[in-house]
Amino acid sequence: MASSTMTRRAAVLAYTLRSQEYGRRILRSLGYAPLVFAAANELMTLGGRASKLDMLYFGGHPPGRTEDDQAALRAVRAAVGAGVPVLFAPLDVLNPAAYRALVEGVIPASLQHFTDLYAAIRSLLEGRGIEIPPPCLSWNGYSFYPLRRQIVFADRQVELTPLEFDIALELFYNAGNVVTKTHVLQMLPAGFIWPMGVGVSTIIKRLRALLRLRSAHGWNLETLAYVGYRLIPAKKLSGRKLPRRQTKEPEGCFEDSLQLRVGPGMSRP
Repeated sequence: MASSTMTRRAAVLAYTLRSQEYGRRILRSLGYAPLVFAAANELMTLGGRASKLDMLYFGGHPPGRTEDDQAALRAVRAAVGAGVPVLFAPLDVLNPAAYRALVEGVIPASLQHFTDLYAAIRSLLEGRGIEIPPPCLSWNGYSFYPLRRQIVFADRQVELTPLEFDIALELFYNAGNVVTKTHVLQMLPAGFIWPMGVGVSTIIKRLRALLRLRSAHGWNLETLAYVGYRLIPAKKLSGRKLPRRQTKEPEGCFEDSLQLRVGPGMSRP
């Protein structure tokens, strides 16, 4: 039986920032106000309410502490009971065989990117007959489609690689704030190895060109020397008004404008 939108409950338990943020963002886009825990003992504080969750996403421990996952999974299963599906999906590039011997009733998945986890969580909820919004996230004229790794804006459709899609989302989720190179690296799969001649700045330049993030379509991607990057709402250019938005937000597309945090000296668009 599908949960009503008023009683939907889901949780994230993860020991890395990346897994916590991806789980929270995905569940929020699917109609939940997720509970996010950084330790199993925090989950225990829910008591009997834990058994009423639609699902729990367990992101695991950082590399080097994966031996603690088994104990944490047993604690999770004891907390939520047998009826709550638990998705165990560390976001890294380690050997998938490490996740085969799991606690009974836990769904394993070997994932690396936002799009992978989005598809896994969405599939789990749909398999339980839970009605969820269309697979789309939106920021003021830019619509992200995780299942096909496409971004649509101004009647353009741009397909990105999983890595490019991850970094583009990071910029939009942190719109208005400086995103440092250190933060970008922290939000990549554990154990990720860059291809020869490719780095964060390479991806940023490519995204700026592919997504036209030079003010013409409402957003400007700045590079701040020795600091990082900042995506900001575009202002008037040389006294000219910005072009009218050429595309309408898709019906039902999750608008994440509430995520915009405005820095000093900036105003909301």
